[in-house]
Amino acid sequence: MKALPPITLRLFFLLILLPTLLFAKTDIDGFKGMRWGSNLSDLQQTKKLVLTKEGGKSGASLYALENEELRFGKATLTGIQYSFAKERLNNVILLFKGAKNFAAMKAEALAKFGESTKIELTGEEMYNWAGPITNKVLSYNQKSQTGFLFLKPKKMPPPTKVAEKRKPANPIDLETALDKAPPLPQQAMVETFPPEIQGLIDRDQALTQLCWETTGPAADTACVQMRENIEWLKAMGLCVVPGASGPSGTEVVWRRCGPAVAAAPQSTVQVSPQPTPQGTSQMLPEAAPPPAIPQAAPPNDARNQLCLQIGELFAAAAQMRNNGVEPQIAEGELIWYQSEQFPEITIERIRETVELVYFDQSYAQVSGDQLNQQISRSCANRRGPYAHPLP
Repeated sequence: MKALPPITLRLFFLLILLPTLLFAKTDIDGFKGMRWGSNLSDLQQTKKLVLTKEGGKSGASLYALENEELRFGKATLTGIQYSFAKERLNNVILLFKGAKNFAAMKAEALAKFGESTKIELTGEEMYNWAGPITNKVLSYNQKSQTGFLFLKPKKMPPPTKVAEKRKPANPIDLETALDKAPPLPQQAMVETFPPEIQGLIDRDQALTQLCWETTGPAADTACVQMRENIEWLKAMGLCVVPGASGPSGTEVVWRRCGPAVAAAPQSTVQVSPQPTPQGTSQMLPEAAPPPAIPQAAPPNDARNQLCLQIGELFAAAAQMRNNGVEPQIAEGELIWYQSEQFPEITIERIRETVELVYFDQSYAQVSGDQLNQQISRSCANRRGPYAHPLP
């Protein structure tokens, strides 16, 4: 048999490899040409980003691109949120509704990102891609028929040199508060989670952002889903770290708090033939929960018992505020106050409690027993503190 010339041989191998090269999936660094960590003022020179939600104590603000086409592949979106922490792009959320759009979102995500870890929970369907640069989570709630694609950097890049030109100063002054934080012990720097847990951690951040930083039915739905997501994470043996935040300065940090006590409630996990890389999360020492305040109401007085619980809730929120705990993290900790004994303390009540304690000047200078007694008396007399009083 006659040997093929070198050029023909190279062409032969190229034709064999071409399908692989064409369909190889690559990671992404940001979204629509905006790289993770890009400074807002730099992006505004070429793009029109419109503020939709001013950053609160967390420092994260939401923006939308003016006249942006709300499409992802063949899916029609209800919105795209660009989150900036300390004026640097730190995540993007693509929102959609309906099973048809979810199918289109899933098809486009699989085409762009490759095979995924599929996570099936009660009433939820989720896919997770933990890339070397960007973590991606596609989540759909079958009951509300709403979902999102959440994109976030695995690790926030350092500030760019362009940012230094806008603020000429000693290099040490360019460090953020997060940069100046004392380094973690080497043995606790990184904790690795399997893809299904990392996907739930990333989903928690997206739901927290939607719950806290948006309004209306979408926010209420996200709050309910966030509560369920937290329960799944806790059932897997994870605990939130009060007062700690992730690389971007806004996300909640989760760590293992001991052996998993059970699998996620009624959940099944299916891993694709090509599992994605595992994600990482910081691990910090777990802080003690807020101290309990003794209840002194008569055991048969349900109204007083509830009001004492509300007073304790406000006092615990104020204590975390005074200790510098981020409001999102405080909300996650206060969820423990929900119980079958007091069904009136809903996620919406907890959210409103934190908003009042952190941002209402009426509560800025009061805390501890004084705040507890003030709220308890007001509640017992059927006055406040909530916009919609307790029954």
